Amino acid sequence: MKRNIPSRIGFKLLVLLFSFLVTPATGWTATYSLSIDNVTVDESAGNAVFTVSSDITIASGTTVTVTYASADGTATAGSDYTAVSGTATISAGNTTTTITVPILDDVLYEGNETFTVTLSNPVVAPATGNTVTIGTATGTCTITDNDHQITVTEDSPFGTVTPSGDANYQVSVGYGKDQTFSIAAADPCPNGLSHNGHVHHISDIIVDGESVAGIKGGGYTTYDYTFTNVTSDHTIEILFTSYIDVTVHGNGHVESPAVISTADSVEVESHADVTLSNKPDAGFHVSKVEIDGTPIGQPEQYILNDLVDTDHNYEVWFAINSFTLEPVSRFGTIYDTSAETTKVTTRDVAWNTDSSFYVDLNDPLYAVLGILIDNIS
Repeated sequence: MKRNIPSRIGFKLLVLLFSFLVTPATGWTATYSLSIDNVTVDESAGNAVFTVSSDITIASGTTVTVTYASADGTATAGSDYTAVSGTATISAGNTTTTITVPILDDVLYEGNETFTVTLSNPVVAPATGNTVTIGTATGTCTITDNDHQITVTEDSPFGTVTPSGDANYQVSVGYGKDQTFSIAAADPCPNGLSHNGHVHHISDIIVDGESVAGIKGGGYTTYDYTFTNVTSDHTIEILFTSYIDVTVHGNGHVESPAVISTADSVEVESHADVTLSNKPDAGFHVSKVEIDGTPIGQPEQYILNDLVDTDHNYEVWFAINSFTLEPVSRFGTIYDTSAETTKVTTRDVAWNTDSSFYVDLNDPLYAVLGILIDNIS
């Protein structure tokens, strides 16, 4: 004889079976392993967020906590990031929690820097039958530097640039910021030279290898150059003019190509060559040339190559091409030739030629007591 089991009894059996499948039996335990990740953030990000992960989901009614603390690497707490410490918690039903570290943005070019956050003292509650360990204990944050540097080249005595940079001649600029360089030529000349009333000028401003238009020959004694919206590294080089102070003695002039007949100064752009041509008047010649006080002969032309950050003094003497020689003897004992037959007379002698006189040393009546040339014995 068959008997039908009420449906409510079947339902209770099904519920009991389901409960058995999803609810751990008495004495069931879990072992959790915690790890922290590595992160990379831009210096301007504001925060670095580390993730602490459990290898399995935290069971119902269970909480896992872990202590953490930051430590300097190449990054420094207080200037690159804010030091943190505390306790992170992963609650039931979750596998992760986060640790937030404030990032400090500065305007120093430092390159990428790092700091760490280390986990310690993991705790699981309730502890009965459960354990927790640390797999990866330390996470590293890499702060990507968003600053850039402008390398400054300016070591001329004839001017200044502000700012001039650090010990490595580099100026740090925040990403997207502007940076202005104020340039000024020296006045008066630091060498103490008047340059005949002339002053030094800015010869060239070279940015990233290219000359700024309108500077060379523009006659600027001051100039402000601004890098705008800086998003990469740059270079800037500043050059100033030099001078050659020319002095002319005698009948002639110097061409540079300007004509200088007495005294003037030749301004020379940086790294330029300059040719000084010595032009005597008719009937005259170059008798002496000095550069910075040192004789260099009697050149018709003198060239200074690649003039940079150096002033010079250039002095030229011109002399007449012919000279008068007037022999004087109280008793007529000077002759034209070695035969000593023709008494000498006044003669004109061309420049850079020889002229000879002969003195009778055997005259029976008059002895030679001395010979003077231009009253010098």
